[in-house]
Amino acid sequence: MQLYQDISLLILDEPTNHLDIDSIETLEEALEDFKGTIFFISHDRYLINKIGERVIAVEDYAFKSYPGNYDYYRSVKVEKSLQNMKKPVVNVKKDKKQKNNPEDLKKEAEEANALTKIESLENEIREIDKAMAADLLDYEELNKVYCRKVELSKELDSVMTLWLSN
Repeated sequence: MQLYQDISLLILDEPTNHLDIDSIETLEEALEDFKGTIFFISHDRYLINKIGERVIAVEDYAFKSYPGNYDYYRSVKVEKSLQNMKKPVVNVKKDKKQKNNPEDLKKEAEEANALTKIESLENEIREIDKAMAADLLDYEELNKVYCRKVELSKELDSVMTLWLSN
């Protein structure tokens, strides 16, 4: 009987890959007008922020649901990480060597560096988005700026993946 009923479900896998800017904008408009449920997998944070109302992440071998878009998901993860960094470290042994474990210090420094790198990349992507939205660039400049945004997004994905895996 389900086959005879209207089902308003759209499943998309990387819908903006290999599309030019005009096609992406047209797709976004169509998705915004769609009245049903859209389930999509994408690395395009702009699309996730614009269309997404819930982020499902795979964490600790399970699905975890976050109401909101990618910015909300990221803010929750950053806040959780900052809370974890502020927790006092309890040493089981009171050995002086244990208190200043070089591996722990190195890991904390790497995490702080990753957060700084993430913030820097996100700020640069935000500035590129503003420049692209200003509509003051000709085609060649816009293409260069867009290519730079793609590079930064890939780098950000890589840094975020490493950071979230720790």
